Amino acid sequence: MKKTLILLIISLRVLAQSTTLAPNYIVIPGVAALPSCANPDKGKTVFSTTDNRMYYCDGFNWQSMAGVPSAGVGWAQNGSAIYNTNSGGVGIGTPFPLTKLTVYTPTSNYGLWHTDANVGIGTYVSPAAGLIGTSSNHSLGFFANGFPAKMIIGTNGYVGIGSGTPEEKLTVNTPLNNYGILHTGGGISVGSYLSNVGGAIGTKTNHPFSLFANNSSSALTVQTNSDVEVAKGIYSSVMPNLNIVPLGIIKFYDLVGDETPQVVTNIAGNLMLSNYTNYSSSADVYDLYLTLNPTIVNNYSSIVPLVTSLVSGYVISTQQIIFTSSNVLKLSFRIEDLFSGFYVPNLGATIVFYGIE
Repeated sequence: MKKTLILLIISLRVLAQSTTLAPNYIVIPGVAALPSCANPDKGKTVFSTTDNRMYYCDGFNWQSMAGVPSAGVGWAQNGSAIYNTNSGGVGIGTPFPLTKLTVYTPTSNYGLWHTDANVGIGTYVSPAAGLIGTSSNHSLGFFANGFPAKMIIGTNGYVGIGSGTPEEKLTVNTPLNNYGILHTGGGISVGSYLSNVGGAIGTKTNHPFSLFANNSSSALTVQTNSDVEVAKGIYSSVMPNLNIVPLGIIKFYDLVGDETPQVVTNIAGNLMLSNYTNYSSSADVYDLYLTLNPTIVNNYSSIVPLVTSLVSGYVISTQQIIFTSSNVLKLSFRIEDLFSGFYVPNLGATIVFYGIE
C-alpha cells in the first residue's frame, strides 16, 4: 500500500506538467522555442522540437543534456566538432571573459598549452609580465605564410632572423649582396650590408654616413661623393700622445717672379689673421710672416706647417720655420725651377697647417 501511494503522487505531479509516465518511457513536454530561464525556473526540463534535444534550466541558461550547450547560449555541434556561436566571449576559469576566449589562472602559471609530450609551447603569466614561449629545452620560432620559421629565439636567449642557430645576441642571415639590419625614418635609411668581398655599414639612401661616440656630434663623416671628413683630428693608438688635427690651408703666390708683392690667402679655415712677405734677391729666399688665430693655436702644443709646390718640376726648399712671437710664424723658403733655375710668374706654394695636441 505504501508503494502504491508514492506512485500515485508522482503520477499526479507529472500529469500537472503535461508529462506522460509509461512503463517503458517518459514523454517530456515539447516546445518549439525555449522559454525563459531564470533562477525560479532552475531544474525545469523541456524537449526542443526544433533541434530534437533535451534541455534543462540552470537558473541562467538552458543547457543541452547531449553535452553541448544550446545554440542560444553560444555552442553548436557539427559532426564530432563543437563550435562557439554566441556574440559574447568564452571564459575558462572565469565567468567574466574579457575577449572571445579568456583563460584565467593564478599568477605564475601556464594558461594555453600546446604540446606533443616532447615540445611544449604556452602562455604564461608571471608577477611582472605576460609571456609566451616553450617550457622544454627547445627554441621558440615565429613564422608567417607557412614554415619555416622566419625568426628564432634560441634556448640561450639569442635571437636569429633568417638563422635557426644565432651565433650572437642578434644574428641576421641574408644572401650575399643584401642588406641585413636596416634603420629607417624620415626618408633616411642606414644599415648593414654583405657583399661578395666583405661586410659594410652605411646609408642606403642619398645621405651622408657619420660615426660618433658618447652621444656627441659626428666625429667622422662619409659624404655621398665618398669624401671623408674628420671633425677634429687623426689619433694614433701606436703613439697615444699624438693627435694630428688639420687647421687650415694657405696659398702663397709670386705674381711676377723674383719680385714683390706676393699674395697670401686663406683657402681653407680661418687660421691666418694677417700676413707680410719679404723677398731677398741675393739669397732667393722668401720670408713669409703669418699672424695666426690665437683661439685656434692655443688649443695645441705645436703647430706644424707643411709647404708643397703647386707646379710639377719646382721644388720648395724650406730653410727656416720659427715663431717670432706667440702667434706670429715666420717661414723662409725658396721656390726653385729644377731645370732652368729661374722663377716664373704666378708660381706659388700651398701651406697646410696641422695642430698636434
